[in-house]
Amino acid sequence: MNIYSLTKCLKNIAITETNLAEQTDCASVTRTKERKRPLRKKQLPKESNKKTLQVVAFCTAEEYQLSKLGVALKEQNVYEILDIADEIEDAICIRSKYETDADPKETFLFGCGTVVFWNVPMLERKRVAKSLVEEEKEDLDYEYIETKTRLNKGTILLQNENSETILEKYTVSNVLSLSVQLAIWESLLENYVDSIKGITQDISLENRVKLTRNEVFMKTGELFDLRHCINLSSDLLDTPDFYWDRERLERLFQSMCSLFNITKRTKVMNEKLNHC
Repeated sequence: MNIYSLTKCLKNIAITETNLAEQTDCASVTRTKERKRPLRKKQLPKESNKKTLQVVAFCTAEEYQLSKLGVALKEQNVYEILDIADEIEDAICIRSKYETDADPKETFLFGCGTVVFWNVPMLERKRVAKSLVEEEKEDLDYEYIETKTRLNKGTILLQNENSETILEKYTVSNVLSLSVQLAIWESLLENYVDSIKGITQDISLENRVKLTRNEVFMKTGELFDLRHCINLSSDLLDTPDFYWDRERLERLFQSMCSLFNITKRTKVMNEKLNHC
């Protein structure tokens, strides 16, 4: 299976709801306008003899049907599906059977429509994501070290291949997935606020509000949908159960959440929702 085939497979499996744009066989979140959000503080480059690699996350769709994707990948006999943990049902990890680099190239696909590439070259990432439309992106540098895995000045230091490396990569990928999802919802909320600006002005000036009953219901539904996504159908408010009996992974998860300001961004989102 070549990169084009994988892209075609992903295109057929990506699913979005009616408020998302459809392009050929693939659906993706539509960028409705540019907007700024707080960026992570850039760390100054440090001198190191170690090889620095990159992990990159994209949010490209509302959902992937992972079961169908797994079957399609197995049939092609080019990628192997790695075991992460029995409890994990919302993601799969694939690795090429024909590696040309000493450092493995792995890709995590999450059911929520996010893709996380570990050590996958830019050209290959773009080929895979070409038809999925890169809506939001996060990236980090990482290195392999001899000591325990940790986060240091914005760089992930991964212990050399061990029995838990795949779990550590899953943990980092999990937070990257949350961050790009949250960025999508931040954008949707900004668009919602802009869309009701004229309505609030009309009310303040005691003008007639030009909205039908159905339009009012639709606006209310948009608000409830955002609340549901952020507070009920995601892991933004609490640490997932998977980490509760894995103390080391839980610390890594929390460190990554801190790096991407997940808690603060979620709190700001809910404050804005309360005032809409």
